[in-house]
Amino acid sequence: MMRPRTRRGGVRGRPGDRPGGRPMARPPNRAYTFWILAAPGSKIVAVPALGPAPMKTKVLEAMPLGEGQTRLVLEDTGGYLASHVQPGQYCMLGMAKGPASPFALMSTPNEASLSFLIRDQGEPGQSLAAAQPGDEVEVGSPQGPGFDLAACAGRDVVLVATGTGIAPIRAALTSMLQDRGTYGAISLYYGLRNRSHCAVEEELPAWIEAGISVRLHFSDSCEGYVQDRVTAELADPSTRAYVVAGHRGVADVLRAHANGQGPVVENL
Repeated sequence: MMRPRTRRGGVRGRPGDRPGGRPMARPPNRAYTFWILAAPGSKIVAVPALGPAPMKTKVLEAMPLGEGQTRLVLEDTGGYLASHVQPGQYCMLGMAKGPASPFALMSTPNEASLSFLIRDQGEPGQSLAAAQPGDEVEVGSPQGPGFDLAACAGRDVVLVATGTGIAPIRAALTSMLQDRGTYGAISLYYGLRNRSHCAVEEELPAWIEAGISVRLHFSDSCEGYVQDRVTAELADPSTRAYVVAGHRGVADVLRAHANGQGPVVENL
């Protein structure tokens, strides 16, 4: 079947096509979409990836965290900390004069700098992962509503992360520990390839000592997926809230599991 043509004779493509109908290449990192589903009929709020023009700043620290991942700590030269009000927000980030992509903040709103977990894949990921202290990068203002942790108040909280989704989950967990009395029991389910890919290894002992139930789930094993472990171990969702970051399929399974009985706060 021939594709419809425009009045000028060009081929009408799909949204995002180049002139002439050729698909545009996808960026190496997709924009994050944030929403909260607290009950049947909940409103879904989409957040655009575009925002204020980025500011140049310097790398303060570059720390390897697990295989193929680096935590970048940036100086707040643009006064952006004032816009960092919720864990789970993101910034557009890239090397100076290079491409930029959205990265979720690993730091909490009350920290004195902005930090991100970078995977050394694609661009700008590879260049950012290779950055050293003193290198210049460009970072935009924190964007998005982040995690609405108020929806989790008074409930047991299950945090679920896959891959670099541990970055915003780390921010959420740290924020919860700073306001510990607001929440019930807190559990962390972290899906990753194997132990060498753990990006929060040094923080695990303190979390466990604080009473956090930590479950690491390795995809290299034959145990299935992390969402399957969550649904198998936590049968009754009515007293729980789920905070999820990572692959969309994880949130889909947990939404079905919660079935409107408990909130599912997502960052995908």
